[in-house]
Amino acid sequence: VMPDFDVIHENFQPTKLGYAPESFESCARTLRAATVELVTAPHPRVQVVQYDLVDFERQVLSDKNLVELKRFIRAVQDMDFHAMQLSSAEILRLIQSTADVLDSHRK
Repeated sequence: VMPDFDVIHENFQPTKLGYAPESFESCARTLRAATVELVTAPHPRVQVVQYDLVDFERQVLSDKNLVELKRFIRAVQDMDFHAMQLSSAEILRLIQSTADVLDSHRK
């Protein structure tokens, strides 16, 4: 029995990215660095920047998850159990990272 992977077609997640996810990762690092500077020297708009950082990080992780999901689908289709194991571990790591990012506003 093959699992159904049509979950990415439910209109809440694009199936193709119009940009390279790596470019978003670079932007996220820059935004993180700027946020650290604002937090260490309190600024009246720090909460807005923190909200933007959480939203941006969430998008970066979502995009990485889409790429990894496609890698996992290929592994299942190829019956490559080692690749399935590696990919599923990465998906779980991304899910935990997303939970950590979304929970960060409480700290």
